[in-house]
Amino acid sequence: MHALTLVALIAAQGAPTTTAPAVQMERKFTKGETLHYSVRSLLTVEERELGLNTFLPRDFGLEYDYTMKVNDVDQDGNAKVLYRRPKTISIDGEFADKPEVRAAQPGGGFSLDLRISVINELLGVEEIKEKPKATGKMLRYMTQEQDQKVTDLLAGQFVGDLMRIALMTGSLDSSMDFAPPLSFKPVKPGSVWKKTVGYTPQKLSTTGEQGVRRLDYSYTYQGVVESNGKKVHRIVGEVSQDSDIWPFFLQQYGLRIADTPFASLQLTFKGKLEFDLDLKTLHTLRAKAESTGSTKLTLRAGNAAAEEMQFYGENNLTLQKISR
Repeated sequence: MHALTLVALIAAQGAPTTTAPAVQMERKFTKGETLHYSVRSLLTVEERELGLNTFLPRDFGLEYDYTMKVNDVDQDGNAKVLYRRPKTISIDGEFADKPEVRAAQPGGGFSLDLRISVINELLGVEEIKEKPKATGKMLRYMTQEQDQKVTDLLAGQFVGDLMRIALMTGSLDSSMDFAPPLSFKPVKPGSVWKKTVGYTPQKLSTTGEQGVRRLDYSYTYQGVVESNGKKVHRIVGEVSQDSDIWPFFLQQYGLRIADTPFASLQLTFKGKLEFDLDLKTLHTLRAKAESTGSTKLTLRAGNAAAEEMQFYGENNLTLQKISR
């Protein structure tokens, strides 16, 4: 071996390695500041029944602005926040000969006194001044009060939950407004943590029987990236579900596949979240949720689809300004 090559190898082996230091992801609230956010979401639902060649689409959406005023910050950095949402606009998309309808949900706006931890956990709701009355056709697809089709009757709870997850418009602690959940451990690029967002029927690996298992978002810290001309912390989240939930319902009623005309009820769902956080405060500057899902009820005879539904969701959150 040449002497220069040997020297180069020794130098390379002895050179110190540098790695990015771990980051403690803790949100920094400031007493007296008010964060102004906007949320815009849209859900497209397409359905097809036996005998139809094409899917019939329908759009639904929610739009609202909200503020979070930080009234106090304790010694651990947790904040007491006044959350205000003046109104929520429901969107019932154009369908057949009916035009799009946009209307404020009845009941007006509402305000909540909340306690939020440094990792974006809701520690408590101390006071509810007004409780929103969520109504409108949007909720046909966000609750179990749907058309009385087979998939709605048997899977309404789980499909409705997935649609809420698709738009992140469920309960406050699972909404886009208080996301992302931050890791309580220091993170480096590539660090992963999870948060449960719902429950779905799945085959239990231990017994082989059907049961309800957690549906978790897996979050990954991607490090510091450039977004819209500035450096930000980037966090992405992903979730997926693909299972036949028909055996679960048969098990609940003590039935066999041979007792019904249906062979399977396939449920699929994929979701992806992307968050840009301020480098110093870790306030969410921008967030986007995208998801797809479907159900397919298959007949035993001929393996034909009796009912099919697919949906696509997108939700965008933007920090408009911070006032003091």
